[in-house]
Amino acid sequence: MSEQTRNILEWLSGAPLRVFSVLMAAWIAQSIGRRAIDRAVNKLATADLKPGPGFAKRQSERARTTGSVLTSILKAAVWIIAIAMILGEFGFNLGPVIASAGVIGVAIGLDDPGRIRI
Repeated sequence: MSEQTRNILEWLSGAPLRVFSVLMAAWIAQSIGRRAIDRAVNKLATADLKPGPGFAKRQSERARTTGSVLTSILKAAVWIIAIAMILGEFGFNLGPVIASAGVIGVAIGLDDPGRIRI
């Protein structure tokens, strides 16, 4: 094998392989999580927890809404973590970004809710 081919294979087995594995792990985690949420929601939507007229339909709608919210949260969390891991692979220092996000979160949390914003 030539030196150039060896260098290319060595480079491909480094960062690109790790990025690909992070992307595949994120996709698999999202698929498994979505399937688990769908199964739980379907089981909850078909169960008759509170007998009475009209309660079953309303319960089914609530379960499906909760399922869609949980799926969205799962999707956002998985891909934010995956992007952070990929940025870490490229040498991007995430410490200052996470610290500033924490400070901004505290500032938003302490904001006066009664104040009118224009």
